[in-house]
Amino acid sequence: MRGLQHENIVRYYEHFVLRQQQQLFILMEFCDAGDLQQQIERAHKHLGGIPESSVLAVLLQLLRALAYCHEGV
Repeated sequence: MRGLQHENIVRYYEHFVLRQQQQLFILMEFCDAGDLQQQIERAHKHLGGIPESSVLAVLLQLLRALAYCHEGV
């Protein structure tokens, strides 16, 4: 995942494990707009739902990211 560079994929930097606490930490790019779930919740709260055009735009971004992940596989 570290080598993936695409505008629709959150960058992965590194990870580390605290063995005594049995905790895994993953360092990733900060997304100031929040995650998809947060955006969906905001749209429902403020707009009463998600406009179809927004759903299609997000779907297109997801498909582009997925296609990028599968290039050369």
